[in-house]
Amino acid sequence: MTRIFYVYVTEKDKNRTEELQFDLMNVNLVEQFEIKWGMKGSDMDLAYFKKLFDYDYWATERLLTSLEATASPTEEAIKKMSHVLSAKEVWMGRLLGTPFHNLNQLMSAAEGRKLNEDQRDRMNAYLSRLDERQLSEKVAYQNLKGLPFETVLSDILAHMVNHGSYHRGQIASFIKKSSGEPAGTDYIGFVREYDAKR
Repeated sequence: MTRIFYVYVTEKDKNRTEELQFDLMNVNLVEQFEIKWGMKGSDMDLAYFKKLFDYDYWATERLLTSLEATASPTEEAIKKMSHVLSAKEVWMGRLLGTPFHNLNQLMSAAEGRKLNEDQRDRMNAYLSRLDERQLSEKVAYQNLKGLPFETVLSDILAHMVNHGSYHRGQIASFIKKSSGEPAGTDYIGFVREYDAKR
């Protein structure tokens, strides 16, 4: 089992990793551990965010299945699911530099599933290219009104997952109102499945 040694540096020292790596070699840490770098004050790493986005895909997929199984889902449920996927597409566009879909477009469950799978694949590819230190860097973007903002990447990633969780709870309520049976999407349920497959 690989042992990991986390090294957290300040903003001032983030460009001195080669020098710091040499210091770690002098105390034999490099030979004993896999070294991971992070910014001081950050308590999340890329592996954690990859797991969160796996959860995000899993939870949306389960609710899409529930929508398909509901005889007459409410328009509100369809609108909210379309919003969840479209809003994620907007944030992905900001991070990946790609155009995003019309926010007002309603999607069928089949269309939603296809987009959910595509978003999973693109986010996995994006996260695999990131360096740990980038999680603490600011991303410049514009909101839908064209106003400029800068937000730390880890906060953007956390928002993307949290936004989906918030609306999935609403969708589950709408499915119940249509006499449907919403699938459970609690994070702990995902973790139990995730751990069982390892």
